[in-house]
Amino acid sequence: MSAERTMRVAGIVMVTAVTAVLVWMGWKQGGYFGRVFYPGGAVLCGLLIAFLVGVQRRPRVEGPLAVALGSLLLLGVLTAISLAWTPVRAAAPPDVFQIVAYAVLLVLGAWSVVLLGKEMRLVLLIVGLAGVVVGVATVIAISTGSDYLLYLHGDATLRFPIGYRNANAAFFLLCTLPLLSFASSSRAHWALRAPLIAGVTLLLCLAVLAQSRGSLPAVIVAVILLLAISPSRLRVVVHIAIAVLPVIVLLPELLRVFQYGDANPGVLPILHSVGGDIALACLGSLLLALLVLGLLEPRVQLSPRQSRGISGALLIVAIAAVTVGLVAVFSANGGVGQFFEKRWDEFAHQGTPSFSSSSTRFGLNAGSNRGDIWRVALAEGADNPFGAGAGAFQLAYLQDRESHETPRDPHSVEMLMFSELGVVGLALFAVFVGACVLAAIRSRRQGRVGAELVAGGGAACAYWFVQASYDWFWNYPAVTAIAIFLAGAIASPALRTVDVDERRWPRMAVIAALVGAVIVATPFYLAERFGEEGTTEAAVDPARALADLNRAADLNPFDPEPLLVKGVIAARLGDRALAENAFEEARSREPQNYASYYFLGKLHRSDAPQRALRELAVAHRLNPRDPFTIGLQRALQSNESGQR
Repeated sequence: MSAERTMRVAGIVMVTAVTAVLVWMGWKQGGYFGRVFYPGGAVLCGLLIAFLVGVQRRPRVEGPLAVALGSLLLLGVLTAISLAWTPVRAAAPPDVFQIVAYAVLLVLGAWSVVLLGKEMRLVLLIVGLAGVVVGVATVIAISTGSDYLLYLHGDATLRFPIGYRNANAAFFLLCTLPLLSFASSSRAHWALRAPLIAGVTLLLCLAVLAQSRGSLPAVIVAVILLLAISPSRLRVVVHIAIAVLPVIVLLPELLRVFQYGDANPGVLPILHSVGGDIALACLGSLLLALLVLGLLEPRVQLSPRQSRGISGALLIVAIAAVTVGLVAVFSANGGVGQFFEKRWDEFAHQGTPSFSSSSTRFGLNAGSNRGDIWRVALAEGADNPFGAGAGAFQLAYLQDRESHETPRDPHSVEMLMFSELGVVGLALFAVFVGACVLAAIRSRRQGRVGAELVAGGGAACAYWFVQASYDWFWNYPAVTAIAIFLAGAIASPALRTVDVDERRWPRMAVIAALVGAVIVATPFYLAERFGEEGTTEAAVDPARALADLNRAADLNPFDPEPLLVKGVIAARLGDRALAENAFEEARSREPQNYASYYFLGKLHRSDAPQRALRELAVAHRLNPRDPFTIGLQRALQSNESGQR
């Protein structure tokens, strides 16, 4: 086997291994929880170590890619340092390991393209197929299963498999864009392109079931960018038309799930029927693609000049269509000024609107609680140039919120950086994004193959950036990992490669750092596992549950959660001393968390009502809108008044 062929096989192995991790994370609630993310991150670190040891050809990390990687690693360093001042110390270790994994993905993305060489577009194919694999499994699950609460949110939008409608839509659409770009490649055979287009139809159907309002602006930006920079623009348009047509035909059936209005047993027949309809839509897309690509396309011979002319006209038409649509929308809403004034009023004051009387969640209403969430995030970041610290936003929002939501982050990657890592963290993130954009621009100049890679990968990254600016995607690895891996890939065509590295110490230093990161992360992963097992065992085996929770608390000295669960179990068993000790220790770990004060107040409501009221007063100050604290306070105050 020639050296080039060996490198190409190594590149395919690398991309496939990364994609397998993405598929697993996507299927396991997006890798949001540590029990999935820690092992996934460890596998990615191990993969990079294996290639550092066994493969000589690698990219020279320089220029914009070096800046992007450096800024990302500095974000990790700042997150680790914030352990010194954050009120939520348990958040720092997983956040740091998450950033390490993202940095590894950036390098793996660049390296895979170097190994693949002229076949670098395979990155787009394999990443796109990750969405298809998860999509097929999702359709099978909703078509045959009976756990409607697993599949749907309460408003009958798609919860499965990631656990959040917007993240579901993002995962499927992020995989759609690379798939479209690869299928439009000048070297892809029509017999391969046809089933890929059917895969795009599948992913679009699932995105419709998710009913993510935030996906629409991101899709518009991403598709326009794909058309603007793709050298195969005409094919992209044809493929989009083929993939979208069956979705339009199926749209009334897809919307029936949301229009049912509630997640209860009655929705199951609709879900089962829609699963079969999606399969038929994919079949229709496949047959239409075979007809157009196999029979009609070969008979239409266009010169390069004609193709460029039509492609340019199509881009102009797409931009004009968006412009005309915007003008029509503005006109129907009293002009540009009134349109934005109304949207701002919805955003700032309305809160999340009710869609119970609507046929779809897609629309222009900008109402949500993000205005209130961002208000608190801005205040947190403004108080400290280095931010309030990793994880601090969640406690700050509980204390100062005007809504009844309890978000863990500010629903915006920029707001997250500013709130928790301050202006320094926001600047580092901006440098990371800017460096990735500059790297992509340089790569697009490296010929048609590089341009096709940048078109698909860049459109996906643009989609992620737009929606992540108003959604909480940074902590969903299955979503963010796709974008960062592709960001590394599209930076690679402009890089020089290194076949022999005479200096071994940089490579050994990286390996040592990766091994160290995995070793440090291991006890935190085990703590997650023991904590989860202790929580689920509480009802059937309290003694074992308490033992597992003790292990979790010992392995992670920052996390109050296993101690709070331990205290609740002990109180239920009547061991008041054990419960009090657990709650007190939880309070010492996280003094600004209202939960320990609430549970101590609840524990002493009978034997020491005055102490209970004092504990509840602190809990109320830290979380003024908590209904359980308010209810318990009122009950105790009523008892005190009655006794007097």
